[in-house]
Parts: sequence; structure tokens; C-alpha cells
Amino acid sequence: MPVYWDSLTISDLAFNLGVEEEVVKGELTDIGIPFKSSVTRVEPAVARRVRASLRQKGVIAAADLSDLRRPGNRTSDSADSARIAFGQALRTLRKKEGVSLRSVAQQARYSPSSISAAETGASLPKWDLVERFVRLCNGDIEHFRKLYQEVLLAEESRRRPSASSSGFVSIQVPAQYEALISIFQECVPANVLDAVGSMWGAMRESEYRTCLVLTRWAVEVVCVDKGINGDSAPSAGLAFLNGRKLINDDLMRWGKSILQLTNKVAHTNYATTYSDAESAIRFTVALLSQVYLIGDQIESFKKSRDNS
Repeated sequence: MPVYWDSLTISDLAFNLGVEEEVVKGELTDIGIPFKSSVTRVEPAVARRVRASLRQKGVIAAADLSDLRRPGNRTSDSADSARIAFGQALRTLRKKEGVSLRSVAQQARYSPSSISAAETGASLPKWDLVERFVRLCNGDIEHFRKLYQEVLLAEESRRRPSASSSGFVSIQVPAQYEALISIFQECVPANVLDAVGSMWGAMRESEYRTCLVLTRWAVEVVCVDKGINGDSAPSAGLAFLNGRKLINDDLMRWGKSILQLTNKVAHTNYATTYSDAESAIRFTVALLSQVYLIGDQIESFKKSRDNS
């Protein structure tokens, strides 16, 4: 059901749109509408113009506004829920620090509408925005990195035809890997396939930076599957796998070089290339091969030998 507005205060308009008052004030300033405070009343035609502008910028969704009374109230799938929860975590962090949205926007060098879109979950921001936001609000970068990776995985899962399918089902796999993938689907856990499949999906969409970031997630889920503490750093996880002789020294060194690159991507403006993402994909294929095809087969042989 559409929302029919009478004249609203700026505060009420912001509430109905699910954004900060500063975002509405910014829009009013941009279109030349004067105001004195949050209780200044806005005519319906102006309110509709503000709404249209915010929709065009992706700050609010184009859905019926009656579903946007409060951020996060929309009926949504898991990807929407993950994105909205991530936005709420950002907003909670900023509120806890007592920093205004406009102040964060100015210091992070992003527009207030971009920050608001991130906080309301209308869209998933670039990692660069998230990292600047969290640092400005004295948040835990690694905590938010993991939350961000979870949203990326949820977004990728939504693009697949079946939520129960493994990550490779809907992804165009390079011909040289087709035989391996069919084997992986028989012996690699679904959550591991999902993580690596998401990397492939990012690669296919030319999201090379995302592909690199997801490498850390892929390493983590393999390590957790093999018994390491989930809070351990991925580089420590590779050492753990090496210590159990599930991967050899060369693969461990290769993996650590990939992880160093992911850190560079996450903390700088490094221009990620196709070659970088391809190297990450090749590494994860080698990782799955050594851990689940070679390592598990050797473990199985040892057990059968000990029992004979």
C-alpha cells in the first residue's frame, strides 16, 4: 500500500524513508529548499522529490515505502537480511562513538548518501568505505571483515539457482578444472565448496578484489573443517595444515603469499588484476586437491594399514 504524505517535518520524513535526518537535509540543500531545523515542515511534492532522488542514488530501495518504516523491517531473503544486519552493525558502531553521519562521510571522503545506504542495508558498500568507516569509529577491522565476507557469500548464494547446491553448480568453471570439480563435489564439504564457488562467481563478474578477499574465507573454512580453532588467522591455519601434513611446504608458502596480497588489497588502494584473482583461484584448487584428494586419501590408507 502506498504511503500518502501530508506535510511532514524533516525528522518524520527521515523516519519514513529509514535514513538519517542529515541525509534528508543534504538532499534539501542540494535542491535548494531552505530549512531551519529538524522540525521544519516539508511539502508533499518536495518529500516525493527527496524520495525519488534517494532511490536513484540507491540509498533506499525502490520497494513500496510502507515496508520501509524502519530499517530492516522489509521481508527479505538471507542476502538482504545479512546486508541489513551488516548495516545495523555499522550504525550501532557509529552511534556508540557518538559520531554524526555527516562527520564520518566528510572524514571518509564519501557522500552522506553512500554512508546512509551502507547503514540502512539498501546496498552493500565497497570494502574501502567499510574500512574507513570502522577505523574512524574505532571499531574492530577483523570483526567487520568477517561480517563483510558473510554478506558477500550470502549475495553470491542468492545468485545460485538452489540454496542447497554447492557453490560450483551455477558457476562457469574453466574447462581445465571440470574433471576436478566433479571429484570435489563427491569429497569436499558443501560449505567449503560454497566459499570457493563464491570466489569463482566474483571472478566471473570481474570482481577481482572480492575474489581475493574471499580467499581468506576459503582458507578459514578448510581449516575449521580440519579441526583448527575458527578464531585463528588464515596464515596460522596454513601452518596447522602443513603441520598435519595435509599440505606441503610449497603450497603453504604459496598460500601465505596470496594472503599477504589479500591484506594489501584490504588495506590499500592496490589495483587488483585478473592475474591476481586467477592466482588465488589456482591456489584454492591446489589447496582442495592436497587436503581432500591427496591428504584424505593418505589418512584413509594409514587407518586401513593400522587396522590390518
